[in-house]
Amino acid sequence: MERLEVHTLICKRDIKLFIATIKLFAHHSKLEFDTVIHEDGSFDDSDCAYLNEHIPNVYIIRREDAEIAVRGFLKDHELCTHFRFAEHHTIFRMKLFDQFYFTRSNNLIQLDADILFSKAPQALINHIANREGAYLRDTWSAYCVPFRDEDNDTLVDRFINAGLNYYPTKAHYSLDHVEKCLEILYNHGSKGATHPFLEQNCIAYMTTQLRKEGISFFQLPHPDYCVPTFHEFRAEHGLTALHLNSSPIVGQWRKEHYEYELQKANIDWKI
Repeated sequence: MERLEVHTLICKRDIKLFIATIKLFAHHSKLEFDTVIHEDGSFDDSDCAYLNEHIPNVYIIRREDAEIAVRGFLKDHELCTHFRFAEHHTIFRMKLFDQFYFTRSNNLIQLDADILFSKAPQALINHIANREGAYLRDTWSAYCVPFRDEDNDTLVDRFINAGLNYYPTKAHYSLDHVEKCLEILYNHGSKGATHPFLEQNCIAYMTTQLRKEGISFFQLPHPDYCVPTFHEFRAEHGLTALHLNSSPIVGQWRKEHYEYELQKANIDWKI
């Protein structure tokens, strides 16, 4: 099997959080992998040195280099090019393209910096062994017009989150489907909009269309892998992976959850 890669887009602020995330993932999964960091333009040389010191087999893609390389990758997809390089769209747009250009193996996990692993992710490990695509279930379908739940849309499968996704082969990614999704979104007013869910909507649309074509994509078991809504710090929750995003409902006790899991795993690290 081609070597597994873990790709993450991070900013300077989240460096320590990501190191904690990758340490816990490596500890619980026991997988061998390369770590590929896509930085958002906020890094300096000392940040790169720090990451190289604390993460083995790490590759850091500087944004200034990515801007040049990815433009060529998207040259035949007009709307993808607009979405990737239009400054008003959120930085999350990079997740939709850069990892698929810079991968060496086409066997990759897209992992947000705030995915907390609390025990062995056996379901994910099984999907990796079987070369099956996988994704995290969201708490709601965080999509844009016309794909929202209230729009009664049927073109996109519900509840697909873009925080933890596994793409085992080149066939599990399609620029053509992303281009089509952007066409639909832009025709409904998103071309000039700043919206945090455009990239997630494209991932959901692409996943849905590829699944219709017979490409394997499975939802990771829920709520074992989830965006939690505990409304409290719950140390012994018994779950495998939590997406502790910046939502006040979810992320308010992120530090406590991380410190508890790091201590439990005997990993000496502070976020």
